[in-house]
Amino acid sequence: MFLSIVIPVYNVENYLKRCLNSILECNLKDYEIILVNDGSTDGSYNICIQYKERYKEIKVINQKNGGLSNARNTGFNNAKGEFITFIDSDDYIITKNFYHLVNKLKNKEDYKIDIIVSDFFRVSPNNEIIDRINQIHESEELICDKDYIMEFLRKYGCFWNTWRFIYRTEFLNNNNFKFKDGFLCEDIDFSIKTLINCDNIAFYHNPYYCYMLGRETSIMSNISLKRIYDYLIITKESIDLLEKNSNIFFSNRMKEKLIIEYILNLATIYEVNKKSRKRAKKLFIETQYVLNMTENKKYKTINNLINIFGISLISFVLFLLKKLRRIIRIWKKSILRK
Repeated sequence: MFLSIVIPVYNVENYLKRCLNSILECNLKDYEIILVNDGSTDGSYNICIQYKERYKEIKVINQKNGGLSNARNTGFNNAKGEFITFIDSDDYIITKNFYHLVNKLKNKEDYKIDIIVSDFFRVSPNNEIIDRINQIHESEELICDKDYIMEFLRKYGCFWNTWRFIYRTEFLNNNNFKFKDGFLCEDIDFSIKTLINCDNIAFYHNPYYCYMLGRETSIMSNISLKRIYDYLIITKESIDLLEKNSNIFFSNRMKEKLIIEYILNLATIYEVNKKSRKRAKKLFIETQYVLNMTENKKYKTINNLINIFGISLISFVLFLLKKLRRIIRIWKKSILRK
């Protein structure tokens, strides 16, 4: 079997069919879809069973709720494909682009690819494209050059979203890579560990993945104290890991990208409920030392500003800027519609 597609499922009855249909319409050969129902309490499990009865490619695993990492690991442990990818059940793919990428990967016989990464779209619940994340330049052929990772990391945006990668299953197994069980923001940990240990990386612009923003019940839309705690633990561990592997030529750039994300996430102090803000602020203060783990003067300046004006003021300013950016985005879209 060539490809395993693992899809964790939790209370996504309004989105699951769209996700599955976008994959099934690819008419891929020699593949499987593994649906891991992670204790859904809505109609998601029934949809899984309905699709399993209609399509031989679909397998369904039903388990008690263990979280996204646990569900991904369950799917991974049951995967039979030479390659594996992870798709979130409230997202979907652009059929022709995904089909094109899989065929490119199948036909690449002169280079053993362990990881391939593509660009992606951020979309609204109404399927409107909000952002086009273009970190890879357009080319007809796959870019099979590990050195290109520096160009990839220089571009705006995060690099760690697991769903934008396809992995060789043997590579993951040989290195005992698993998602950090019980943690949110596990993509950061998983992607950094896989990338710094991979010699055979390929890049292909061809955006096929549509990552949906704005679903109220999604993990990423709800800022909780646990999410902040998990995010900071994983960020700290990841930066420490990159420090230990400073001989890797792109480790410093990865570290800078994590520090940028840390600064932007200061705004989440004002996105949790009021009772949790004091604790959230304390968690950020305890990890503020990461801003000194770079020679970049901009980040050191921000650290100095936090020391002068306090983390509360800086995080509140970032929170307001984040809200303003959303308002401007909505305003622009309303103008375009008119």
